[in-house]
Amino acid sequence: MDKMKIVFDKLGNTLDIWFGNPEDEVISEEVGDGVILKKDVNGKTIGIEKLNFIPAGAEEVTEIPINAVVRQITPEDKRVISQEPYTA
Repeated sequence: MDKMKIVFDKLGNTLDIWFGNPEDEVISEEVGDGVILKKDVNGKTIGIEKLNFIPAGAEEVTEIPINAVVRQITPEDKRVISQEPYTA
C-alpha cells in the first residue's frame, strides 16, 4: 500500500485522508455526518474528507486528534481489525 496523505485545512476546517493520488479524484459522494468519499474514475474510494473536523468553540488547534486503527487482512476475513499494537 502506498503511503497515506493526511491534510488538515485549518481555514476550511476539513481533514482529508488520501490512500490514492488526490489528482485522480473525479467523484465526491457525501455519505452523511460531514463525511465525503473521494473516488476515482472507476468509482474506487481513494480518499475521505471530514467537514467541520474541529468542533465549533474549540480552543486553538495545536494538535490534531487522530486515532489510528491498523487493519489486518487475512485470507479468511478481509475485514478483521487487529487488536495488536502496530510495529513497523
